[in-house]
Amino acid sequence: MYHKIIICGNLGQDPILRYTSAGKAVCNLSVATSNSFTTAAGVKVDETIWWKVAVWGAQAENCQQYLAKGRTVLVEARASGQRIQKSDGKTEIKPTVFTGQDGIAKASFEVTASMVKFIGRGGVQVEAAGEEAAPAADDEWDGQQIPF
Repeated sequence: MYHKIIICGNLGQDPILRYTSAGKAVCNLSVATSNSFTTAAGVKVDETIWWKVAVWGAQAENCQQYLAKGRTVLVEARASGQRIQKSDGKTEIKPTVFTGQDGIAKASFEVTASMVKFIGRGGVQVEAAGEEAAPAADDEWDGQQIPF
């Protein structure tokens, strides 16, 4: 069985690179995805979901070198096995629940990246492996069209 999660969002902080005791690079990204909608009662709701993304190997080193807080990224990932929960015939990713600085309970989701694409601000799209693509036609996403 195979599953894939695609996330397009902005980094909430600079990437954090570290190395395992075996010398393998791992970079942790904090990616925010946002959605706005109006309820049937006419109340406008803005929601943000935080994703904790682990990137391994050469991709991790490239992420630390080229990415910074606020940068838009496209991530293809998978949830780790212990984060998958099956209930009522449905499969869900279990969030990590925490209390924010405002005292309100919040959740984040943890995934492992198989590919990270750097989007926006730099004027070029860069694959996580370090190859540069053609300059992006539209440097910023207007929220209406997918930027690739």
